[in-house]
Amino acid sequence: MPTTHLKKFEAKRGYFFAAIGLHVAILSSLPFFLMDADYKNALALKWMFAIIIGFVLAFTIAVYLRTYYMVNQDKQLLIIYFVFKVKTLNLEDIKGIEVVDSPMSGARYALSSDSGLSIKEGKYNSFFINPKDKKGFIQALNLNHSST
Repeated sequence: MPTTHLKKFEAKRGYFFAAIGLHVAILSSLPFFLMDADYKNALALKWMFAIIIGFVLAFTIAVYLRTYYMVNQDKQLLIIYFVFKVKTLNLEDIKGIEVVDSPMSGARYALSSDSGLSIKEGKYNSFFINPKDKKGFIQALNLNHSST
């Protein structure tokens, strides 16, 4: 039976993630520009690098525009990057939520580096997310799990 989603929360977007993708594209394109024009297969290699750079940029943009968090009726928190479900967490496993200024508070599932939410799961694990609507996100978690 498919799960139905109660609420979808867009990730707050910052320049951190976009800057990483841009740096990867620039660094991967260096051989493209430094390649000797007299090299036997220079044109084929330049096209190969152009295609790789295009894929890196397309993937970066897609992840940047399609990262969100969902709370479903099965009492689960889903973290989704582009089309990939990166993490599924049962709401009963959440031990606490804290607003933090540092994104270095555990695994990172956010696109911006400003203040966000640190979610504790289990005894020692935590991860960082940054929904645009932090208050609504916490309310959605509380509606589905009274001890959060």
